[in-house]
Amino acid sequence: GTLGIHSILDIPCHSFYKKIILDKGGIGYNIGRIPIASCDFSTSNYSYDDIIDDMDLKHFSLTEEDTKFKIPFIKKARILTGGSLRLFGSAWSAPFWMKTNHMMEHGGTLLGKPGGPYYKAYANYLIRFLDEYRKRGVKFWSLTVVNEPSSGFGYDTTHTFQSLGFTPQTQRDFIKLDLGPALEKSGRKNFKIMIMDDNKLTTLEWTIIVSINHPLIRIMSDLQAAKYVSHVAVHWYLNRVTPFEIIDMARSLFPNVSFMGTEACNGWRDHKVIIGSWERAENYAKDIVKNLNHWYTGWIDWNMVLDLNGGPSWVSNFVDSPILVNATSSEFYKQPTYYALGHFSTFLVRGSKRSKITSDDRRRRLLTTAFLTPAGHKVVIITNTNDVAVTLNLKDKDMPKVKLRVNIEKHSIKTIIWN
Repeated sequence: GTLGIHSILDIPCHSFYKKIILDKGGIGYNIGRIPIASCDFSTSNYSYDDIIDDMDLKHFSLTEEDTKFKIPFIKKARILTGGSLRLFGSAWSAPFWMKTNHMMEHGGTLLGKPGGPYYKAYANYLIRFLDEYRKRGVKFWSLTVVNEPSSGFGYDTTHTFQSLGFTPQTQRDFIKLDLGPALEKSGRKNFKIMIMDDNKLTTLEWTIIVSINHPLIRIMSDLQAAKYVSHVAVHWYLNRVTPFEIIDMARSLFPNVSFMGTEACNGWRDHKVIIGSWERAENYAKDIVKNLNHWYTGWIDWNMVLDLNGGPSWVSNFVDSPILVNATSSEFYKQPTYYALGHFSTFLVRGSKRSKITSDDRRRRLLTTAFLTPAGHKVVIITNTNDVAVTLNLKDKDMPKVKLRVNIEKHSIKTIIWN
């Protein structure tokens, strides 16, 4: 995304940040996922240390993507949010020499076993990333163990993304033996890890939620690992064939665990941008409402800003994004998905708590979620996915005088606020 923004530098950058993304003129978006080294939306495949068996990471070095693009953008964004911007890091792969297949892509796992030299080297690699960013004035709130650990197994050779496999067992033991202690040693005793960072469907692939093999069971039942974990990170892909009740079941087993939607994008099936697609905005709204109603505490887009082709992407994994930049004419376009996100990021401020909302709409024509903000405002967000308008009669049991009759237009999103 930062590469896309810097491609339209004829537009004053401060104006772009302020009007579009973060400030009062934007949508209050205040959480970001930062790739640790390269991912599929980098312009090339690289790690921070490509020297074979450099176990002490003496040759670790950030790249131009970090120093020229990511870090300056993050600093400006943090200023505009008044310091409220939260960041978490995700690596797509360890350096090639730490892996069984000696490649950053095409799957593979770390060499050896948790507690061994390569697992410790990977843990220190993640810590070194946090340290180097901190030296440059950027602190992180959390990180995930790795992006989509299931992608390290079973993919054919055409799967060219960077990837690194972890099973629930190795993820648990890596956190307990390597990453958690490394975080403590670096002075980050209260720093929390997000586990999984994979699709809901992965929970079924790794075994059903009530099975002892599920990552939640494997990790959260082990107190030495669980003490380092704050969230389960979940991606939205294949949600249409994955029951949301999986999260309910997990929550019932571990009520102190939070869930975060850490990756979502439109166009991942057909690999193309559709400018002005309201259907894709509706997809976002539906998914966010359903996830919030099933214990999610946050939801972020994968790429907030891309070019008109849905890139850059070194593996041509083009997708859609809420903001598109046109480098040839120094323009940017706010997509319908941008405004869909705004209903949630603007009005469900940090610290808001979900409230119970009931409906006598037996046909379930509307998707709704309700929250109470720290300031005492009550917020109801409604999505109408139907081809006809629906009239909503809204009542507040705590405030009998509040009775609203609202027309929800077809294929629309509406937010209602009162106190």
